[in-house]
Amino acid sequence: MVPHEQEQPRFAYAAATERQALLATKMLRGIPQKADDRLLAATWNLTNFGLQERTDDDIALMAEIIGWFDLVAIQEIADSLAHLHLLLSHLPASYRVILSDIGGNDERAGFLYDSDKLTRLELATEVAVPPSDRHYIRLKGVSGAFEGFDRNPYAVAFRAGALEFTAVCVHLFFGSHAYYDEDRRALEAYALARWADQRHKAAGAYSQNILVLGDMNLPIRDNSSNVYTALKAKRLILP
Repeated sequence: MVPHEQEQPRFAYAAATERQALLATKMLRGIPQKADDRLLAATWNLTNFGLQERTDDDIALMAEIIGWFDLVAIQEIADSLAHLHLLLSHLPASYRVILSDIGGNDERAGFLYDSDKLTRLELATEVAVPPSDRHYIRLKGVSGAFEGFDRNPYAVAFRAGALEFTAVCVHLFFGSHAYYDEDRRALEAYALARWADQRHKAAGAYSQNILVLGDMNLPIRDNSSNVYTALKAKRLILP
């Protein structure tokens, strides 16, 4: 990860004012209040989190948003967890975190979750495609060969009430806007969709309920994108 350059001049704000603006946006977007009979899930690429220069107020405002949800998939977590620990200090004491180790671009992935709503179960694993299966990862009109994920998706099983499910945190390869990098991303998307479909159908799967969350680096949400069609190819339901 490479931190972005700081704004010049530095952006100044009043934390209390920005928090009120966030709460107004929450109402405008129709984000529900937490309740016993609903699970609120979100995903957030936190961008160079642990490397990017951020103030305590910056992180407190990020915690404000995360606290609206019961489960948040997080991407771009650096080796240093100092900012993550600071973020947790701004969240209610019931919030927990579980993380992968670093992968491509020196990034971790994982989940923040409210342990008052969710119980973490035994499964915590990275998703990988065996070399013997890689020849199945191919799509019409998509160049190249699948050679594995740049950042293996991270799967963790949870229980919320009577619902057991496997949540998968994803950050698909980006590279560039060049066609060959988008094709590589499309192959990753198809590999992910195929894995989710296989686990959904497998009688011995830890859970057949698969919730995929993350940064898909989706250039456009229509069939003109190979990434979009790859995600849909194995019946992933996109919001």
